[in-house]
Amino acid sequence: MAKKKLNVNPWTHIWFNPRETIRKIVRYNPKFRFFVLSFLYGLPLALHTAQNLSLGEEFSSTGIVIFSLILAAFIGMLGITISTALIYWTGKWIGGEGKYQTVRTAVAWSNAPNVIVVAIWAGMIYLFRDHLFFENFAEFGHEGNDLTFVTGAMVFQAILSIWSFIILVKGLGEVQKFSAWKGVLNVLIPFFLVGVLIWVLTWIFWVCDGMPAAA
Repeated sequence: MAKKKLNVNPWTHIWFNPRETIRKIVRYNPKFRFFVLSFLYGLPLALHTAQNLSLGEEFSSTGIVIFSLILAAFIGMLGITISTALIYWTGKWIGGEGKYQTVRTAVAWSNAPNVIVVAIWAGMIYLFRDHLFFENFAEFGHEGNDLTFVTGAMVFQAILSIWSFIILVKGLGEVQKFSAWKGVLNVLIPFFLVGVLIWVLTWIFWVCDGMPAAA
């Protein structure tokens, strides 16, 4: 039996032909490059979390980067696994026909644009070192080329986030056998449910915190 071939470069093809690319990846191997994609998802998330927590106050940029590189794949796998489970589960409510593994393929490959996100982070780390990992980094008095780079990085990351979302809904449309608009719904339902859960937990905590202590 002849070995199946992918016949396309998914890293470039998925940008403009997500449905076709996901279809070919699923036929070739739904697990194709899952570890790499998990790493690409997890690394920016780890670095962004370090920035939000102002870890630059306690650790050097070198230490933060090394720690992020070590944890990136695990964080990415965990995030993709949880996202896939929610999307797969709620997708059944609106007639989704995809299997868990094929849905995971669509979710994982929506992170392909993170190749550029990682490159942007690398440039930011090179330029700003420890100063990058402070929560108020964007509020620093950036001037000249620094200001141009920071602004450009923020704009590019926003564009790439939108592109990733488009790839996701197109990919879900392919594996779930419905339109891209229904793919949007498949993504929004889990976000809505998670938002409601967070709101309920916050409300319960607020109510319990406001109750008088027992005598």
